[in-house]
Amino acid sequence: MYWPLHPNAIVSKDVEIGKVTVIMPGSIINANSRMAAYVLVNTNSSVGHDSIVEIYSSLAFQASTAENFILGNFSVVSLGVNVIEILLYWNILVIGAGS
Repeated sequence: MYWPLHPNAIVSKDVEIGKVTVIMPGSIINANSRMAAYVLVNTNSSVGHDSIVEIYSSLAFQASTAENFILGNFSVVSLGVNVIEILLYWNILVIGAGS
């Protein structure tokens, strides 16, 4: 089944994308990553390789994560946030804009 994947998004061939997950223009999802169901990867966001974004979570406009990043259920990485070399697995987590 097809879920919204913008033609200007760059998604590695081996990425798993769950149902009703939306990948916006300019987004990049690198190798071996998994986007669970009901995820939003917003415009110009980047997900590093071997990362996981769990259900009902999102990356806001221009958010960027390093490799091996795990974002728990019901969580958000806000506008312009850069997560560098850190492994997170928290449910109901908000990383504030510009952090």
